[in-house]
Amino acid sequence: MLLSTQTVMQFRMLLNIMKSYLRDDNTSPLYEINIGNGATSDTFIQCAKELKESGIKGVSLAAHIYINPDLGMEGFNWTENAFKVLESGTDMTFKYESDGTARELDTMAAYFLSEDERDANAEKIGNVIYYKSLRASKDGKSFMKKGIKPIFGGSSY
Repeated sequence: MLLSTQTVMQFRMLLNIMKSYLRDDNTSPLYEINIGNGATSDTFIQCAKELKESGIKGVSLAAHIYINPDLGMEGFNWTENAFKVLESGTDMTFKYESDGTARELDTMAAYFLSEDERDANAEKIGNVIYYKSLRASKDGKSFMKKGIKPIFGGSSY
């Protein structure tokens, strides 16, 4: 299960709720929490500290570096915040809904296409995925140049 939060206060409330549903091994059914697109690097770092202090295991904190252009935040770019988080020694899962360029089908609506519509638009959707992957690779190289070791994971379906 995924959840999202925007502020440290919301995150603390979420941690309190999570503690009510911990498994016997002190892990949570939540495996990832997105620290929302409106959060700063300082908010992300504070949330990571709060999570560590809570003792809850198995939860990663994530941030979207670029989001779909149709979400009302044209030009959204969280890269500098990501650098600040990672340079502080704080772990984060970084994600890409977009590569930062408005492309056809780089929208939330593309997630809800029927199978036939998806097949008919496979090349356009493939371009979106290709450029997201390229952007993630370029950012990963930038992190490495600053001495930050990225760990590349798989893609989600």
